[in-house]
Amino acid sequence: MKVEKFARIENLKKGQWLSDGAGVYEVIEPFNDNTRCIRAAEVLFNDVDGEPYGVSDAQLMTFADVRHAEII
Repeated sequence: MKVEKFARIENLKKGQWLSDGAGVYEVIEPFNDNTRCIRAAEVLFNDVDGEPYGVSDAQLMTFADVRHAEII
């Protein structure tokens, strides 16, 4: 699995996954100049085999929320 850091939240694209100490998130809506945020949802994993099966409700996230995350 390729892991990379990102320098600008504006460069994140819809469908990318981010991982930080709190969980794994999928970018649902890319950066919006009006809100200065992305919309991301936590990826839900199956407890039995660890496979992803969906996402939680999306929330707005600023650069401060995701600055330590990595793109996976």
